[in-house]
Amino acid sequence: MMPPLNISTLMSVAAMITAFGTAWITIRKIAKDAEKQKKIQSASILQAAKEADAVLFTKLDNKIHDLSLELKVHKESNQKDLEHLKETHNSELKNLGEKIETLRDELRQQSKNILELLSKMIGKE
Repeated sequence: MMPPLNISTLMSVAAMITAFGTAWITIRKIAKDAEKQKKIQSASILQAAKEADAVLFTKLDNKIHDLSLELKVHKESNQKDLEHLKETHNSELKNLGEKIETLRDELRQQSKNILELLSKMIGKE
């Protein structure tokens, strides 16, 4: 048979059940708090990574914009230089054409003068 339950035995059993219950609840609370803390830490790390990514994206976007503007300026500058070179080349060709025509006229005039001189010399003899 079982010994009769007295109040002290009941109190000790109740104390043990309360202790185990309290320990179990405490362990569950610590586990839940740790899980919450882990989620909070993960969220803060993710947020920091997103912010760093946004900053980097902004910097890269600004750099691309700056390079785009610089490229546009270089294109315009090169276009102006090419136009200037074309104008210079055309004016030099025009000047050379005029000089060639002047030299041709001088050569014709000299040839004419030589022929006249030769004709006079032949006519005198």
